[in-house]
Amino acid sequence: MDENNLKFEIINKPQIGRCIQATRDIEPLEIILTDTPSVLGPHHDSQPVCLQCLRIHEGDYYCSTCKLPYCDEECSDTSQHRSECFTLSKLSEICQDMENKMMVIMVMRLIRLKMDNSELWSDIDNLMDHVNERQECTEEWEMFQTKVVDVLKLVLEINDETLIHRMIGIVCVNSVGFDYKKTSVKGRALYPLLSLVSHSCVSNARYTVNYDDFTVTLRARRKINEGEEITINYVPPIFGVPKRKRHIEEEWYFICKCARCADNTEFGTYVSALKCSNCREGLILPETVEKSKMIYPKLAFCAYYSNKQYICSKKYRVLAESG
Repeated sequence: MDENNLKFEIINKPQIGRCIQATRDIEPLEIILTDTPSVLGPHHDSQPVCLQCLRIHEGDYYCSTCKLPYCDEECSDTSQHRSECFTLSKLSEICQDMENKMMVIMVMRLIRLKMDNSELWSDIDNLMDHVNERQECTEEWEMFQTKVVDVLKLVLEINDETLIHRMIGIVCVNSVGFDYKKTSVKGRALYPLLSLVSHSCVSNARYTVNYDDFTVTLRARRKINEGEEITINYVPPIFGVPKRKRHIEEEWYFICKCARCADNTEFGTYVSALKCSNCREGLILPETVEKSKMIYPKLAFCAYYSNKQYICSKKYRVLAESG
């Protein structure tokens, strides 16, 4: 932590909130910070995974007490499992559906962390949960109410629905998801420091996860000047503006206004462009890609401008809504 603090500081920025900025010049590929997860667990829509190492569960080993999946006795014989096995046993008694159990695990672990470790929780308590924005999506809110909130009220014997919904929000908004196909590791982790790093489609840093111990390392992608905010990609730039903005608004509840999103050519790469189906030379570019609004494209290098309305209502709308 001391070494990390030599390179960055946590600040508050208007309309962004807490973020980190460099306290000195940082060279390309230099390590900015390392972080360990406060909580690990399956994705909320996960197939069964080992609750210790998060490898996809393909065997027939289950804890004899809590009836939940682990790779083998070595994975189940850990201090974490011993501390939560009783609670997991109650979960298995109350909830019979395995996918539903996977959905509950990470939120349950976060609540237990709050109850057991006030020092570690203090870093997480300041993270955004976007409860008000999440509540606007009625279908998702009711799904989490039924499958997570109602279940955890019984398992943990608590009646504070507001607390549970806040925990769900912290997990959904701040967790890092990973799907490491080489070793079949699939899940997500909550990193107190990494969660503070803001998004930019032209980010100056990139993180990697060590799947042996789930530590995360953040490195500079280019030289970062003293006083510059440190940023990462929440979604890959290759997605293109329509899909990228839609995903960011739906998952993190903000509109990206970075230089790349402000340039409809995306720095001349034309990643979001479509070829005109008539002249085969014109490029169809987005003018607006705001969520839930019609997209009105403009054409570049194209003589077939009269077909704009067809393109607008059919083709570019499909592009924006894909994925």
